[in-house]
Amino acid sequence: KSWILGILLLTAIVLGHNAEEWKSRSIYQIVTDRFAKSNGDNSPCWDLSNYCGGTFNGIKDHLDYIQGMGFDAIWISPVVDNTPGGYHGYWARDFYKVNSHFGSADDLKSLVNACHERGIWVMVDIVANHVGPVNGDYSSINPFNSNDHYHNRCGMYGFCNKDQGNVENCWLANLPDLKQENGWVKDELLKWLKWLTTEFSFDGIRLDTCPMLPKWFLSDMSSTLGGMYITGEIFCDGPLDYMGDYLNHIPAFLNYPVRNQAIDCFQGRGCERLSQRVHNMQANGIINSHMYYLTNFVNNHDNARFLNYHNNYDNFNGILLFSILFPGIPIVYYGDEQDFNGGGDPNCREGMFGKYNTQATTYGVVRRGNKVRREHQLWNKDYRELYQQHNLFAFARGELIVLFATADQHVDVTIGNLPVSGGRVCNILLDNPSSDCVDLNGNSGHFSLPNNISKVYGRASRASLREETKQIANELFSQSFQNLYFILLNL
Repeated sequence: KSWILGILLLTAIVLGHNAEEWKSRSIYQIVTDRFAKSNGDNSPCWDLSNYCGGTFNGIKDHLDYIQGMGFDAIWISPVVDNTPGGYHGYWARDFYKVNSHFGSADDLKSLVNACHERGIWVMVDIVANHVGPVNGDYSSINPFNSNDHYHNRCGMYGFCNKDQGNVENCWLANLPDLKQENGWVKDELLKWLKWLTTEFSFDGIRLDTCPMLPKWFLSDMSSTLGGMYITGEIFCDGPLDYMGDYLNHIPAFLNYPVRNQAIDCFQGRGCERLSQRVHNMQANGIINSHMYYLTNFVNNHDNARFLNYHNNYDNFNGILLFSILFPGIPIVYYGDEQDFNGGGDPNCREGMFGKYNTQATTYGVVRRGNKVRREHQLWNKDYRELYQQHNLFAFARGELIVLFATADQHVDVTIGNLPVSGGRVCNILLDNPSSDCVDLNGNSGHFSLPNNISKVYGRASRASLREETKQIANELFSQSFQNLYFILLNL
């Protein structure tokens, strides 16, 4: 009986979902304080440097809106109690209390349960590197309330492999830096992480300030959480060997290396560096083996939004589609679907309140991108670059042909070595794919893309063919009925 009980207990504490399970998901990132208030309050926020009123219940009330874009996961802000002004969640004060500005512990559990009932997974943002500003008095920090729980104060400057000792042991933005090499601190952090993920049934983790934590601690964290999916924030464009080594300790990182080069490509500065970056990542063994676990994104809470510095909506729709259809797990930042254009922090953390237009053009673009990814199970499909020039980037995902024109110039191009041969392929991003088709000559095809437009060509599915046939039949019937009406009218 005791061994049966042991198995049951072991089963009960399996945490979240692993990387292989997560790779099919599509994530909507939410700054909890900025997404939705409770009770339908849509009053604007006039001070983005402090709390604006978003809550867990507000998110729960708008799950239809989120799911309508095809998302099956959300990433929410850190949930723990913060020092004053910590609307973003990154200034922890009491690790075992929920931030009351967002709601109660029961409200958080209710949100997670509501998501799970819909098949939506919940990723929580966690901070294990530092606590909130307390001016040297740690008495209010629970449980890390002693000076010996922290590194000595020093300025951080050695980002992205310039000085790793400095990054791991000094203070980011004057925030007290936890001393993981203190055995008690390490054990308490791991105990808290296990409590947090089990108490609230979280499915995955976004890890803040990943390079500021020792790699051995990352391994201990992964082990403690039983292989739960973790994607780490490594706010770097490289070096790739430096970033890749973190994948020996956690499953994934936010894909800044591809994102940064994609921004150059979709702002018309050329796609050559994007192509080279992807080739270099494929040539890096550890990164290539984790490519489908990395998290793709365009905007987030730390960067000015794309439209703030490049006000071209076709390019923005293109790069959003790129982030969804490129290998990896896509993340779309709240408000992108409504064309938010805020500048640097905190202006990129605008209030969403009342701006939930499901007819917005970009909302539809995101929905169609997620639909293509889901229906064609792109997480299981190979990636191969097909063509690249200064203002065009094309790749294959399985049998799909994905093309992006990235400048104010019409592109006509013949591409060979396609993933399909002969017959006809049509633009499946359209409601009526048959209105934009290309007849292939063997495994070659000629494609025409207007300025800054994206297209995805594939074989029309049986369901699509049936729907189009039905539509044509209805149109023919309608026309025949009209003809008969005029004949009878003239008798």
